[in-house]
Amino acid sequence: MTGRRVRPGRWTSLLVGLLLAVAGLSLSPAAPAHAAAEGYLDVTVQGPTGSPLSGATVILYPANQPLPDPVHDPDWRPLELGRMASGVDGVAHFVRDDVPLNVNVWVERPGYFGEWYNGAVNYANANDLSISDGLTNTAVVALAQKLRSVHVYVYDADTEADVVGATVGLYAATGGGTTPSATQLTDAAGYARFRIATADTGGLPTGLYKVRAARTGYVTQWYTSGVNDFGNALAVDLTAESSAASIDIAMTAGTPVAFTTAPKPTISGTLRKGRTLTAKPGTWVPKPGALAYRWYRGAKAISGANAKTYTLRKADVGKRISVTVKASLAGYVTTARTSAKTAAIKP
Repeated sequence: MTGRRVRPGRWTSLLVGLLLAVAGLSLSPAAPAHAAAEGYLDVTVQGPTGSPLSGATVILYPANQPLPDPVHDPDWRPLELGRMASGVDGVAHFVRDDVPLNVNVWVERPGYFGEWYNGAVNYANANDLSISDGLTNTAVVALAQKLRSVHVYVYDADTEADVVGATVGLYAATGGGTTPSATQLTDAAGYARFRIATADTGGLPTGLYKVRAARTGYVTQWYTSGVNDFGNALAVDLTAESSAASIDIAMTAGTPVAFTTAPKPTISGTLRKGRTLTAKPGTWVPKPGALAYRWYRGAKAISGANAKTYTLRKADVGKRISVTVKASLAGYVTTARTSAKTAAIKP
């Protein structure tokens, strides 16, 4: 009986299989290598109002590094691990493949004060943030804007009364004094308060500025100079990003002018003995610095009745009541206006 012949190709396959079996190897595909570990850190940068702040530089430092000289160099930092700019959503997204890792985070942006993650004064006191395999850690850092401040107090040179409603302007010292870079009106206490950002954050360029106060009924006055003299006026130094100045300007009254609007007052309330009447002065333009009240019974002033309100008494029964309001404001003509008389007061 003749044995079955085996084709040479089959013998080759059988031989390879036998050799692999002896070596303990498999013909199945190799398993893929494990991917490198990755961890994530999202740092959200906010401005003073809590809104996202883009364009801030977020820097990672390795945590818990010993300071070489903490006494003489407390602001020392180790070599940074990496940096990234915050996006339009205020977020800087870090991907690290050297996890687990503890870091300290520093954030800075021109026109703002730099800040460690937890508001610490330096690296040594900053709180750690951990970055772990497959996890995303988050942190929020709020930056305070660097603002220059100028407080200007304006007063009457003769009476020393507060000058209300004066226009105070800051003028670049390198200009001609014709167009102000910023203006404010003095408040009820005679103050104009400027809080100015730097040019790169929507404010004014740093530099020297001259200050002018102007108001109807007064002579225009430059800070510590002759009247309307830009060239000889002293300048306020706003070259530092967080500089501050506080100055006083004394204004000389010119010819007093009339109030633009001086309305006739009205009276509200029940016209009966024991009830209280209230004087309504109306809207004066400009707003008076002070209002004085005087109540009348018929044509005769009522003794002691000089408040905004008046409580009707027995002597008022059968009489008609009116009130006079006197408005005053430095630089303006003091003006008095009297209401119409009420109907007769009832018992």
